Amino acid sequence: MPDPSRFELPNGMRVADLDAAETLGLYHEIFVNDSYLQHGLSVESGDVVFDVGANIGLFAVRLASAWPGVSVQMFEPVPSTRAVLETNVREHHVSGKVFGCALSESDGEAELTCYPRMSLMSGLHADPREDASLLQSYLANVVRDSKTLAERSARVPARFQNPIHTRVALRSLSSIVEQESIARIDLLKIDTEKSEHQVLAGLREEHWHLVRQIVVEVHDQDGRLAQLSEGLRRRGFVVVADQQSEWAGTAIWMLYARRSQ
Repeated sequence: MPDPSRFELPNGMRVADLDAAETLGLYHEIFVNDSYLQHGLSVESGDVVFDVGANIGLFAVRLASAWPGVSVQMFEPVPSTRAVLETNVREHHVSGKVFGCALSESDGEAELTCYPRMSLMSGLHADPREDASLLQSYLANVVRDSKTLAERSARVPARFQNPIHTRVALRSLSSIVEQESIARIDLLKIDTEKSEHQVLAGLREEHWHLVRQIVVEVHDQDGRLAQLSEGLRRRGFVVVADQQSEWAGTAIWMLYARRSQ
């Protein structure tokens, strides 16, 4: 596989990337908005973070740059995306491990859809028409100039053309906890494009006490936001559901949960 290109972020960091527009969006979400660390969620040096849906690794890079002692367990099943993730892990000295699997309720195998020009929306439940509509809504919320919006919107359909279907390994969160002898998870971050409920279902009851904080991007389909919120509250978490302005009017929500004690 060829060496990935390098992109200079607005803060001066150079990272390996797949697509400049995607990378800028991730930078805004992770470095500017700090979207995964809001509503009382925090990270300290020495913490163990599970980054489920790591993509090219910008969240891991952000953690390593701010808290060098953090250990990040990163999950990215798409081979081309994982190669870029591994480059960023190496070049930015991220401590932890990269796993080339998707997380789900149990160990197994499944077909994953990868959009070569839209890696952020690749996943086990990808739907080109639905995903293109979601991206259009995102652009309408963040692009203020009507001419620029029209130009960028016209390019959206091409980002979802010719998807690649590949078989990937599935692991449950509990099987990883046992395999790696994980003693605690200080932050469980899940951003997996419609399979977030399956990731959480893979954590058996005897392992829930290991988790201190959770942040999940939720696709609120069939009452999923309410179901996940209630399930976390029952397990002793203080839960906040928040919708970022760029996703206003869509089914995308962020769920923040932390132990009450």
